[in-house]
Amino acid sequence: MLRICDWQLEPSSLNPTQVFDAKTDTILHQMLEGLVQFQPDGKLEPALAVSWERLDPLRMRFQLRAGVRFHNGEPMDAESVRFSFATYLDPATRFPGYAVIRNIARVDVEGPGTVVVVTHSPDSLLLSRLAGVVRILPRAYYEKVGPQDFAGTPVGTGPFRFSRRVPGKFIALEANRDYWRKGYPLLTGLEFHFLPFDRQLGALLKGEVDLITELPGTRTIDVARNPRTRVLKNSAFWTIYGSMNTTRKPLSDLRVRQALNYALDRGELIRLEAMGNGRPVASLSMQGEAGHNPELAVYPYDPARARRLLKEAGYPKGFELQLLSVAARAAQVVAGQFAEIGVRVRVIQTDAAQMIGDVARLKPDIFLTSCPDPLYDASFIEWAACSSESPFSVVRDPVFDKKLGEVATTLDPTSRDKLARELDAYIHDQALCLFTFQRVRTLGLDRRVQFVPSLSDMHRFMTTSFSASASTAGFSTQPSVPAKHGATSP
Repeated sequence: MLRICDWQLEPSSLNPTQVFDAKTDTILHQMLEGLVQFQPDGKLEPALAVSWERLDPLRMRFQLRAGVRFHNGEPMDAESVRFSFATYLDPATRFPGYAVIRNIARVDVEGPGTVVVVTHSPDSLLLSRLAGVVRILPRAYYEKVGPQDFAGTPVGTGPFRFSRRVPGKFIALEANRDYWRKGYPLLTGLEFHFLPFDRQLGALLKGEVDLITELPGTRTIDVARNPRTRVLKNSAFWTIYGSMNTTRKPLSDLRVRQALNYALDRGELIRLEAMGNGRPVASLSMQGEAGHNPELAVYPYDPARARRLLKEAGYPKGFELQLLSVAARAAQVVAGQFAEIGVRVRVIQTDAAQMIGDVARLKPDIFLTSCPDPLYDASFIEWAACSSESPFSVVRDPVFDKKLGEVATTLDPTSRDKLARELDAYIHDQALCLFTFQRVRTLGLDRRVQFVPSLSDMHRFMTTSFSASASTAGFSTQPSVPAKHGATSP
């Protein structure tokens, strides 16, 4: 049994059509699967579909894996797939991540083991959307118990099945011994524990949990010196962005947006927000993501230049901004740095549960939030931060929307990559957001645990195991510069 502490708060629901956040998805991903899935390094692999082919720009055919059953014994077939997509896409479901999959029109059933996914327009990210978002549901069970009861007792096809929930403490999963991938999972079960951040390290050092995913950089020595624990570092496709409201002054002026990026001391932000575990980014993309433009330079910390730009824009004495934030510590750091150039920041704090409503209600000057990349493609975070259709964005830029649409609908990989790099450069040159840093995730774990973290920060534990020996070194690091990722078929 592997005991994991991945977050402080319990999920509000275990129904994948009711939630859209990385921490909940990590739990759900152990139990429910999609047609395809990501490996930890971002490569796509078959899951409930064994193969796929593009029929035309709007249709892809999937051959389903034969003989797979849900945890309750119900067979997984083409009707399960059709029902699942219809549930996600039904407006009455109110799936929070609907905007990510809205281009999917429907699923046509060609036979018990064959489905065709139809899109409204050509979709270069379709496979990534299926891997990152859509989970296959058991139709008979879901219709019998309803969405609310399913949220408490989910059923899937994954390597682990729901066991029990102790409110305020943990969610327990047990190994699915009928899993279609023979020999897996390697563990007997998982427990996801929910502890306040300041208690997580102590729980690891005392052996009360086996893995924590949010280890403060200042405490790595404590973990490395403990005879039973070690530190693991890996780059994550995760950043903090500040979406800037381009609909009104002062942020409708490019010079002002550039000034704020020059006023940002990313080194200090990394030190204070990420305990030193990060690297500055030039735009919203990160090295290794599909669509990343490596030729872009990070905005240097240059407050004198920032003041000159503000003066040119007509704000020699600065101005006041309203900043809505999910990242409390980062917001305070940013506010302090902006004060140095005369920009006064009024911080309003929100949380993951309220942020979408608060963005729509307040329409702040800047919305500051963290964002992982579940699709392993730069266009996801770019959409979240800058699209006029994103609930996480206050940017309104028709040129951006047009360019993003061109990237999304271009199926030829070479042409798409060129357009994606141009989009990355446009975001950078227009300073549509505050650009901060890529997180280098620091984890603490029992020395016996053999675990490969995911670049998306949404981990899978099917291949995780306990070794017989505890001789692993105190520090270990995954490759810090991942290879470029993109959608590939087997």
